Amino acid sequence: MRTHSFYILLLALLALTSCRRVTLSIEKVPTNTPKGAQIYVAGSFNNWNPGDPNYLMLWDEETQTYSVNLPLGFGNVSYKFTRGDWTTVETDACGGELLNRTLSYSDAELEMDSIVGWKDLEPENCERITLIIQSLPENTPKGSVFYLGGDANGWQCNNDRYRFTFTKDSLLMLTLPRNADKLVYKITRGTWESAELNDAGTEQLQRELQFGKQDTVYISIHAWMDLPMEQRFTQTIVVQSQPKGIQGPLFLAGSFNNWNPVDGRYQFNKLPDGRSFITVSHAGKEKLVYKVTRGGWQTVETNRNFKDISNRELPKGRDTVYIKIEAWADMAPGVERKSPPIMVPQSPPVPAKPSAQTPVGNAAETAPENLDSRRRVFIILNKVPEYRKNETVYLAGDINGWDDRDPNYAFRNLPNGKKFLLLRLSDNERHEFKLTRGNWNNEEANLRKEKLDNRVIRQGAADDTIYINVQAWYDEMVEKPMVMVLTATPENTPPNEPLYLTGDFNDWLANDEKYKFKRLADGRYVLTIADFSKRYGFYKITRGSWETEATTRTGRIPGNQQFKQYSNDTIKVRIESWKDR
Repeated sequence: MRTHSFYILLLALLALTSCRRVTLSIEKVPTNTPKGAQIYVAGSFNNWNPGDPNYLMLWDEETQTYSVNLPLGFGNVSYKFTRGDWTTVETDACGGELLNRTLSYSDAELEMDSIVGWKDLEPENCERITLIIQSLPENTPKGSVFYLGGDANGWQCNNDRYRFTFTKDSLLMLTLPRNADKLVYKITRGTWESAELNDAGTEQLQRELQFGKQDTVYISIHAWMDLPMEQRFTQTIVVQSQPKGIQGPLFLAGSFNNWNPVDGRYQFNKLPDGRSFITVSHAGKEKLVYKVTRGGWQTVETNRNFKDISNRELPKGRDTVYIKIEAWADMAPGVERKSPPIMVPQSPPVPAKPSAQTPVGNAAETAPENLDSRRRVFIILNKVPEYRKNETVYLAGDINGWDDRDPNYAFRNLPNGKKFLLLRLSDNERHEFKLTRGNWNNEEANLRKEKLDNRVIRQGAADDTIYINVQAWYDEMVEKPMVMVLTATPENTPPNEPLYLTGDFNDWLANDEKYKFKRLADGRYVLTIADFSKRYGFYKITRGSWETEATTRTGRIPGNQQFKQYSNDTIKVRIESWKDR
């Protein structure tokens, strides 16, 4: 009996020592925190409810702090502070997303925190930025040293002032002072031949960050140019349904692209039945979370009540994931709907660099072991017209006697669909060149079917990587007349105001006289496009300004309309309403 009582007492003591209570306290909040604001804590202990009244923090006038007691427990918990919902969650000093806070019940009974920013309020102080490399390829050599090369240091690939150091958590960190509004960079292991590759094993576009937007940036390195790439997995996301009447492209934003809501590399494609899909490549090790947008966080997907949804997660072991989008944030009642033209973005632009850049492609092809001392210039075709994408492209210039079909100057294909050519020049002089598909009848042209001036490789080492977007080929700009008829216009359309067509073919000029409709006696409007061709991609209709563009019957600003009737010679359009009426 005495033994039984002893065990009961022992279990009680263990329970008392293992379950503890911790008090969270906030000693400092941003000065722009609304007066009388209520602050909540959301975490693993309350199912991450951002406005849980049980975890409303109480203000103590004497100590000038907020505090709340966490439930009895043991082990570790994760949490964040909010002002009642996830649109008001705490951020870093520049408004960037924070990792979850964590604490251990065994460490202390009081946890003191400070809040430096709120998601819905302007940042107050952001004069530095910290870059953290949070993951590396498994085959990264032990003892490697990592550097940032960018416009801040003249694109030096091994400058010790831009060398990453290890934190106590074994993360690689580099803190930079603010000396410009923007930083463009890549990560290397000390040479451009050992620079990072993207998650598809090809050239990593220049990374870019804005000072004043966030104070910490987390980077994942997927592969190195000089090392074989680990096994990759692909998964396809299919949007089964979305709110009716929505047009324009969809984008994937997630942990794999630094949550960029309008990343051209992660734009959805269309299936024949109208559904949208995208295929994502990854290593299969890290958890990938994402959301869908229409080109900005103001257009992110929501639930049917226009409330934020949790991040979606790519499930492991499934090659196809089907999702349904219930609503969009900018469609909520009372939300102001702004209407600049919704441009269809391409891959992020790559600005010219003042010095060395990262070569691309297979390391064995572009960076052989026996490198000579000649000047190397990489020419990357970021984009070529789809209808001739599989044909060979040649460089013709003063370095090869302007030979329009020189096999030594033929571009090679990269796995991501781009093309590249490595030049080895024996001098540092200026050179001129053009691109062809094998003869001068099919050289590169612009969208107006005009042959281009010679492209230039500048003198010296200023251009060792040149990025080119080929808009069209001279022999492929087939033109024909096209008639656009406005079959119906709103009754309140001013009879004396002209109507205009605008789009990607005229840089979205809202009152281009070349694209002014003619009003017929029966009230219809007609426009004849004499030079209609594949350069006509997207359009909208206005009465001369973006304040008077066409809308839906309910006043919603539609996305860019696409010219889909290329096989026809007449396009019929119905206008339901105007933005200003």
